[in-house]
Amino acid sequence: MKEMMNTIQSQTIIITDNNQTAKAYIDFCDKSLCVSVVSDDKQFDFGLDENFLRMLAYGYKLNCEKYDNKKGGEQ
Repeated sequence: MKEMMNTIQSQTIIITDNNQTAKAYIDFCDKSLCVSVVSDDKQFDFGLDENFLRMLAYGYKLNCEKYDNKKGGEQ
């Protein structure tokens, strides 16, 4: 796994749970996606590489096309 402290990070997204006890910090960093989850004073770091992001984007594109086709047929 890539060292999280030595990356160029931008556009941080922070997601907090309903009880305000845990947070997920999502950053675009060095052509990948870095996620840090902080809960109960513990931090867990994850990295999603460029290939995974391409697959995710492709799946999202297919999902949107399917939705648009279905929505277009309902007129």
